[in-house]
Amino acid sequence: MTAGQSGMLADEGGYVVAPGDALKRWPTTEQTNWVSIDPPRAWDMVRHEDDALGWEQIAGLRRLASLLLAHADQLDKQRTALAQIWPAEASPASAVALAKIGKLINGMRLESEAALQNALALDGIMAATAKAKQEIRQVVQQWETTTHEGGPEWWDREATRLSYVTEQTMTATERTIRDHRSRITLPIDSRSVDDGAQIVGLPTPAPDPSGSTSTRKRGPNGPLPTPPPMPGYPPLVSPLPGESGPDLQGMTPPVPAAPGQPVSMLPIAPGNPHAPYGGAYVLPGPGVGKSGYVVSLPQPGSGAGPAVTAAARGGGSSMPGMMPLPIGGPTGQPNNQGGGAAYRRRPDTSWDVAQGVPPLIAPEAVSRSSEPTSEQIEEDFRQWFTQTAMPWRNEDHPDEPAPIVTIRRGGVKNP
Repeated sequence: MTAGQSGMLADEGGYVVAPGDALKRWPTTEQTNWVSIDPPRAWDMVRHEDDALGWEQIAGLRRLASLLLAHADQLDKQRTALAQIWPAEASPASAVALAKIGKLINGMRLESEAALQNALALDGIMAATAKAKQEIRQVVQQWETTTHEGGPEWWDREATRLSYVTEQTMTATERTIRDHRSRITLPIDSRSVDDGAQIVGLPTPAPDPSGSTSTRKRGPNGPLPTPPPMPGYPPLVSPLPGESGPDLQGMTPPVPAAPGQPVSMLPIAPGNPHAPYGGAYVLPGPGVGKSGYVVSLPQPGSGAGPAVTAAARGGGSSMPGMMPLPIGGPTGQPNNQGGGAAYRRRPDTSWDVAQGVPPLIAPEAVSRSSEPTSEQIEEDFRQWFTQTAMPWRNEDHPDEPAPIVTIRRGGVKNP
């Protein structure tokens, strides 16, 4: 490249990314198994993307490119004026000074072009993730309202279709990000102006003390939760065949389908004939069996636990291999953390107290209806389904979207 170029794009005759300039740290020995996640898991991966800080960084790179180019043009004019009054032929010192300034100008132009190239690459990445976020949002909205119509057979087909759409969307997004990331360039080292030294590669990041390889960004209250893959499917990220040794010819074993793991399920809103007070339809798959089953919540305040029933089908079905779920009461179930972040208690919990003598001053008696309100049923269902189907969510992230709940008219009696 010559000093006369002015930061044009590659298709306009400007800078072209050289193989030595492009980033090399994209993992090429691993593959992403998008078949291992369902739409809710994919949504939790992309719902924090397309944030304002990312677009602000892109705008900053564009401004940096313009500023560096303007400085280079101004310095080039000053170098030309200096050469007229202090020609290089007249003094060896002039030749050295003009050469230094010329090298500085060329470096500033290279920096400008690298900043512009990186801005375009990051813009493509941000646009791809924003598009994926919009598409997955629409899929999740359909997923959460699938049980509003039809029965288990229809639910199975619709869940399979939506999972396939999610897999294709995430695969295409990953491919687009790979393409744009290969266009990110390394800026030149400032030391090259003085001694010709070049950057030979990116610094190796410090290993994570926890051993995790996740690159998910941190939220205001710590790392964002990473949804686990569905049990019985391959890990979300696994080595490519041939990279993991001779075991099983390089095939990565699936995640064990152990009892209590969050399997894929559809929410059943209160008022549905299959679950009048809400529940979930556990989709068939590894650890569940060839047929799904319905988990229906009891009437709030009854003290009963959720009921598990086989899905009604044409030829009759059973529940072979059904994976037990950690289905507690509708207001939350204990977890392995002793009722920690995933445990949510209703703010209006009534505690049983010992009865003593009649009080001298007492609040006015409030008549309580024996029938739960639709708001109570809806809130109990939201809490129960989030804790059962998405235990990786917790109260540290209050902006998370709750499952869509639609009370069917006439399905639940209001007091």
